[in-house]
Amino acid sequence: MQLQIASEVASLEAVIVHSPGPEIEAMTPGTAAELLYNDIIPLSVVQTHHHELKCFLELVTTVYELRELASRGLESSDQLRTALCRATAESEPRQFAPDFEALMELPAPVLVDTLINGFPLEPDSLTSYLSGRRYRRPPLPNLYFMRDSAAVVRDSLVSSAMAYPVRAPEAFLSRAAVHGLNGSSQVLYDSQQHPLEGGDILVLKHDLLVLGVSERSSSEAIDGL
Repeated sequence: MQLQIASEVASLEAVIVHSPGPEIEAMTPGTAAELLYNDIIPLSVVQTHHHELKCFLELVTTVYELRELASRGLESSDQLRTALCRATAESEPRQFAPDFEALMELPAPVLVDTLINGFPLEPDSLTSYLSGRRYRRPPLPNLYFMRDSAAVVRDSLVSSAMAYPVRAPEAFLSRAAVHGLNGSSQVLYDSQQHPLEGGDILVLKHDLLVLGVSERSSSEAIDGL
């Protein structure tokens, strides 16, 4: 499918969603703030509301699931797979970080599911036991907010630089999903130096963007875009 967004108020032809799952229940009162939640939300409530939205979307457009597309994208692109595994392995302190080679050996669907649900930390040392950590890399309970991790401008992808490191893998998964859908999309922006999130990008028409400067999108990033 060819990417092409010249107006976000025109007819919707396709949409990528992520149906929330076990990653929501992985939160505890002690980790909710770290994962950017103010409170614990019952999974059944989130799933019910999201399912209603998805059912409505299916009446008016083509709906794709991120898990399936991201798995397809990682299977077809060694470059994306390597970048995702390296970023994941380097995102945590060395004593807790997932092993790069072990990540690379995982089948693409398993890698996607494990990244979404979190990499459990086995207390196999005194350091890991005393850390109080449950995960080598925490789960992604914000992933169903799909508009944050990417945006499409004309025929090009803007791969977000997430403002909060805990959400960084979301941008890689969204990019892999677009690759799984499109096969070869031009990347308009993919810098991790300055934060830029898709929610601050609005395509009004073919020659007009509205861009927001916020705590999640810096002026430097907008200059780069």
